[in-house]
Amino acid sequence: MKKETKGEKNIDRRNSYAIMNIQYIVYDIPNSEKRGFPMREMVLKTDMLNMQVYNLLKKEILQHRIPQGERLVDSQLADRFGISRTPVRDAIFMLVREGLVENKGKRGFYVLEVGARDIDELYDIRVILETQGVRQVVEKCMKADPDGCREKILEIRKNTNEYVGEDCIKADEYFHDSLIRLLGNRRIDRIFADIRNQMRVFLQMTSQIDERVQNGVWYHNQILDAVLAMDADKAEQLMRDHIEKGRREAHEDAL
Repeated sequence: MKKETKGEKNIDRRNSYAIMNIQYIVYDIPNSEKRGFPMREMVLKTDMLNMQVYNLLKKEILQHRIPQGERLVDSQLADRFGISRTPVRDAIFMLVREGLVENKGKRGFYVLEVGARDIDELYDIRVILETQGVRQVVEKCMKADPDGCREKILEIRKNTNEYVGEDCIKADEYFHDSLIRLLGNRRIDRIFADIRNQMRVFLQMTSQIDERVQNGVWYHNQILDAVLAMDADKAEQLMRDHIEKGRREAHEDAL
């Protein structure tokens, strides 16, 4: 009878944990602390391990704890989390589909590194989606259900202005997400969510300047005023100006 190696026993043990559907504690490897990840306990529930790894990696990418251009190695991450490589690979492919990680073939997987071309491509998509989106809010939503839509617009204004004091990025995302969701198109919602996730990689460094925050608040309120007045042309132009200003600021910060 073939004798099991130590590595085979470890793999079997990991897989048995998943089958038993229990919780267990894993610890970061010592090198994690050197790379900016403090030593800590993590409780990972073994069902849906791939989703938990995905959420952890996504959070660390968006918080810049894993920097742009960093290579993600499944074996190293598996050791870090104390699990097999399969759920780690699944998580990495989810991040690829979301646009936060790039698959460079034999070179491996790398956290999205945003350059001038990436900024332009993301803002080009936003211009198309959001200018036509706000026009449809006026021409379709406001006309189909003026009272209900007006109530939602006023709620968006109230919440956006309240969020500014807590987190200007949260306020901006809430404003744009809420207007897009008024269209009631699930596919557009998903596309916009992917664009927003990719933009978060660099928005953290572009959106904290007070003058920009106040300028964004002004645009948000002007756009909502135009929607409430059912002026589709004005709402579309204001949205275009707002997004293009964001593009210029993103390029300035990338220099």
